[in-house]
Amino acid sequence: MDLPLSIPVSVLVVEDVLLDRKVTPVVEQIDDVIVLAADNGPAAMSVLRGHPVALALLDLENPGVNAFALAESIRATEHTREMPIVFLGQPERMRGFESEWAGSAEFLAKPIDPHILRSKVGAYAELYRQRRGLADQVEKLERIAQVNARVVSALSHDIRTPLSVIMINAELVLRRAETPAIRQAAERMKAAASALSHQIVHLVNVARTPKSDLHPQIDRFDLAELVQERMSTGAGHFLLGTELSCDSDGDTSCQADRVLVEQAIDQLLLVVATYGDGARVRAKVNGSSPRSLTLRIETGTILPETAKQYLFGSRLPDPRLGVSGLGVALDEADRIARAHGGSLIGDSREREGTFFELMLPRR
Repeated sequence: MDLPLSIPVSVLVVEDVLLDRKVTPVVEQIDDVIVLAADNGPAAMSVLRGHPVALALLDLENPGVNAFALAESIRATEHTREMPIVFLGQPERMRGFESEWAGSAEFLAKPIDPHILRSKVGAYAELYRQRRGLADQVEKLERIAQVNARVVSALSHDIRTPLSVIMINAELVLRRAETPAIRQAAERMKAAASALSHQIVHLVNVARTPKSDLHPQIDRFDLAELVQERMSTGAGHFLLGTELSCDSDGDTSCQADRVLVEQAIDQLLLVVATYGDGARVRAKVNGSSPRSLTLRIETGTILPETAKQYLFGSRLPDPRLGVSGLGVALDEADRIARAHGGSLIGDSREREGTFFELMLPRR
């Protein structure tokens, strides 16, 4: 999408204002082009700091400025590094410099042909409009993608909550079923809920793009207090009848996105509620490190192989950490941790039970 042709484009012209100017009057004749004039290096850099410029025209015969030194300053400045530069001068002044600046700048020999100069400036102005239009379009698409990803993520979180209740109750019915018919119905409910859960994960993954990463909105809160709150009022509702405990050590104050961290805690508690088999659930927030906070949620239950595959089996294990990788069921919590510069690990082992550790940097 191009910028409209009526949008003015600025061009920097550096020539001696005391001499008979040859460049400025020609450029001023071009429709929708604004000339920003300067007669020395500091003035030119000041213009570039205050205006978006499509092109710089540097007169090599201007006694008030070393055009090549000014061009080097332009290339060394972040926001003007890619700006096109055209040197104007007598052919003898240009000899020896064409090869040095090849691919980085252009040369126009004097005397200036007005038609060639207008054509050259007009082409650069149009290229600038196209680039600006493309950049604006990409920015809009990225904003749309980010909004879509957030909506899908929030929707999937809201769907997973009642879905987990269905899975928990289907498992409960399955364990207490007294007739084959009831057991079969419970198995169908559990299979359907599991299939729907996989479809939700697939939908979230499809909705994400490389640019739709999470952007945490940083708040200040106490991580231990948030964990206790979620255990008693959030996902902890699905752990009714389960013995819960939450301990803390050290400074548990946190700077992170409270809403996102809350979602990560809820997902971990939902996993424990689904697969914990009613075993005691222990949570501990370790704030003894000056650089990070660690939340560990553990239960004595050893997960069946199918659950391990769902939770840990889709990524390669990390032998340095001594833990399994993470599967699709923990993708959201893992993504939240990484968005904060932290990490999420977990495993299920004999004599140790099942555990998850969420690490968040303090800043």
